[in-house]
Amino acid sequence: MHAKHSVVYVTKSDQMLQGVENKVKRQLNEWRDLGINAKRYTLFAYQNRATVDKPRWEILKYIYRHLFIGRSNIGFLLSSPPSFYYLRYELYPVWLPFVLASKAGYILEVNSADEEELKDHRFLLKIFNKINRVVLLSLAKAIIFPTHELARKNQESIRNKKYLVLPNSIPKLEPCIQDKISKLSVGSHATMSDFVFVSGTLFPWHGIDKYLQLSQLLPEFSFTLIGCSESEICNFLGFSDDSLKLNGFTNITIIPFADRELLSNCLLNARIGVGTLALYRKSMTEACPLKVRDYLAHGLSILIAYSDPDLYGELPFVHQIANQPDSILKSLETIRDFASTSLPAKSQVSDYAKRFMSLRSREQKRLEFSLNQFS
Repeated sequence: MHAKHSVVYVTKSDQMLQGVENKVKRQLNEWRDLGINAKRYTLFAYQNRATVDKPRWEILKYIYRHLFIGRSNIGFLLSSPPSFYYLRYELYPVWLPFVLASKAGYILEVNSADEEELKDHRFLLKIFNKINRVVLLSLAKAIIFPTHELARKNQESIRNKKYLVLPNSIPKLEPCIQDKISKLSVGSHATMSDFVFVSGTLFPWHGIDKYLQLSQLLPEFSFTLIGCSESEICNFLGFSDDSLKLNGFTNITIIPFADRELLSNCLLNARIGVGTLALYRKSMTEACPLKVRDYLAHGLSILIAYSDPDLYGELPFVHQIANQPDSILKSLETIRDFASTSLPAKSQVSDYAKRFMSLRSREQKRLEFSLNQFS
């Protein structure tokens, strides 16, 4: 690709969820490596989340801010328009899609079922999202989805627009991490944990409660949960005590925060990475979570409760259970058998992921699709 092409990646905040922030940075770096002049523009210096718990006046202030206000140096965004703008679906100021569409046009990445995720939020926020959704999708030049299900759910909104289904890629790992993976010959040996679950947020569909249930039902195995504090988890689950041990969870280790180095070390010393376990709670069946891509990059076998567009057929490092409320109980023996077997070597899993889910191949395809819409 030639450097004459330029992209401005527009994000609402510079404090997105850590996994999303890492993905955006990886995308920008990869685009630059592919010869694209890629820049990032952030509308707000921080993200003021509107949740169901906020008082009404704060919701109104949030909506006003996102309807009419952006950063004062908007001239940077509009001067010398790029080949195209790139946006993730978020709640943006209402003027933004109109301005970007008139200057160069934009590609929209839709990563979630936003209406399902906001169904328990306040009425005003849902109305704002509905307006935001109509404007963003209708003015986009083309749309990129990570799953086929999201593309199907949005068929009525996108109508005759061109779209691409492009699942999330695995991250690029540091050479020293790759070297460690190549030396880990057998996936059944670990020094830290049999199961690991990464969750920086406590959304119901992540299924932290199911992960804890699994730890109780399989006391012979060790479990690690990364990304949330013990008190946050206990409060989220409605426990009276802030100790998981006092609530009967004795074989689980909590790591509230992990930087990239600590996270890699945790994953290298675990055997099975656990993905989303309760996707049915937002009426979905297909996903490709970033954390599962991270597991695969580090060579972990995985336990999931949904369909993954990249993982089909009989793969020895994947154990998929049903996407339903009683899936842990119904699948307990098959999970135990999976965890008790000699799993594939981490290097084999990592090599498979690099072959079919590499960052370079995915971002190359994203750019080619995007640039074709503006040729």
